[in-house]
Amino acid sequence: MQQPRRLVRYRISEAGKVVAPEATDTVPNYAYFVYDEVPAWRGAIDPRGDDPERSTPVTFSPEVLGSVQVYQFIAKKSSVENTTWFQPTDFRDDEGRHQYGYTGTIVAGGKVYDHVRYRARGGEWRHAMGKNMWKFDFPRGHHLQACDDFGRPYSAKWEKLNLGACIQQASSHRRGEHASTKPSPIGCSTSRACRRRARITSICASSMKPRKPRPANTKAISGAFTSPPRRSTGISWRARSA
Repeated sequence: MQQPRRLVRYRISEAGKVVAPEATDTVPNYAYFVYDEVPAWRGAIDPRGDDPERSTPVTFSPEVLGSVQVYQFIAKKSSVENTTWFQPTDFRDDEGRHQYGYTGTIVAGGKVYDHVRYRARGGEWRHAMGKNMWKFDFPRGHHLQACDDFGRPYSAKWEKLNLGACIQQASSHRRGEHASTKPSPIGCSTSRACRRRARITSICASSMKPRKPRPANTKAISGAFTSPPRRSTGISWRARSA
């Protein structure tokens, strides 16, 4: 039973009656995940290329891969495929595209987060590239305790987790252009969104510049961005609807 890569769910009962978890708990069972360690990973820039420097595989050790927090996701193969490809949602259906159709399990920091809802996220580009962005919704009372790149737990737990695909929309020649400050040409279907992201990035950048002292007779103006962006963990932690 205690085999690596096995998820074990259980409940505690007494006299034929389940006593834990309580009936009011949003997760109807406890769970643990049997795992030895993150395996090494090998990859090459261009495996079939003629350049030895680019075609020779490089091995990344478990120590290197474990230097940042590892997130493991467990779900049925068919559910993942349906979410990714086979059950696309119409971006014009504002209610339908926000529905979570499946649940899975996330393992992070030695803790199991069970019965986590998930779906694809995004607007008209949600299913356009094949490499989709995902959104996870954690049960009430079982929110994710995430850590930064230095292993320090964030002060607040996360109710939702957004994953970005780093896609390149259209042919702008900008990998991961969703983080670009250059808007698309006027008339492009993504120009409005790109301009909005450009403004956000500009505001974030301006927040890192030294500020001049404020005159005593003026009032502070509160804004959406009050501090420089945190070091990225490769996961979108911004609270926004998609």
